[in-house]
Amino acid sequence: MKVLAVAAIAVSIAAPALAQDNEWKISSEITATTDYISKGISKTNGDPALQAGWTAARGDFYVTPWISNADFGPGADAEVKLTTGWAPEAWGYEWDWALIGKAFPGTVAGVDDTMVEFQGAVKRSIGPADLRFLVNYTPDNYGASEQAWWTEATGGWKFSPKTRASGAVGYREQDGGTDYWAWNLGVNYKLTDKLAADVRYYDTNGHEFGDVYDARVVGALKLRL
Repeated sequence: MKVLAVAAIAVSIAAPALAQDNEWKISSEITATTDYISKGISKTNGDPALQAGWTAARGDFYVTPWISNADFGPGADAEVKLTTGWAPEAWGYEWDWALIGKAFPGTVAGVDDTMVEFQGAVKRSIGPADLRFLVNYTPDNYGASEQAWWTEATGGWKFSPKTRASGAVGYREQDGGTDYWAWNLGVNYKLTDKLAADVRYYDTNGHEFGDVYDARVVGALKLRL
C-alpha cells in the first residue's frame, strides 16, 4: 500500500510536466549480473541476478517500474521498485529528482518490507569527463532500520564512443543499522548499440559486518531496447 501511495503522489506532483511534451517515449533494459550490488553491498548474497526495467518518459518526466531477484534480510527473495522522476537540463547541468517506492517480496511476516526513498542528483559533463553527485534519503528503511542516508560522488572518463571508465565513493548512514563507506571502479564497453558489458570492482570498509560487505569483482551485461 505504501508503494502505491508513493506512485499516486508522484504522478499528481508531476502532472504539470506532462503538458510540456505530447509524445511518450518507451524504453526498457534487461541486466544479467554476477552479483546485485546496491549502495555498495550485495543484495543477492554474492549470487547472480536477473533484472528488468521499463521506462515511459514524457518531456522531462519519467516513470520506471523495475524488478530483480534478491537474497537478503529476513527472507526477501526479490526487490520491486517504482520510480517517478523529473530530469531536466538547466545551466549546463543534468538534474534528476525522484520519488522511489520499494517492496521486498518474501520477507517474513511482521517485518517492514516496504520503503520510500527521496533522491536528488546532479551531473556535469565537460568534454570526455563527467561528475555526478547524488543524495538518497528514506525516513523508514527496510526491516528494523529507520531513517537512512546514502551520499555518493561518481566520476567518469569516456576514452572512446564505446569505452567509459568510472569510479564512485559513497557513504551510508542509518538509524538502527550499519554505517559504512563504499567505493567502486570499473569499465563499461558498448558491444553494440543496444548491448553493453560492465566489469567493476566493489569494496567497503565494513568487512566485519558480514560477507555482503566484502570486496568483489562484478560482471554485467545490459541490453537496452
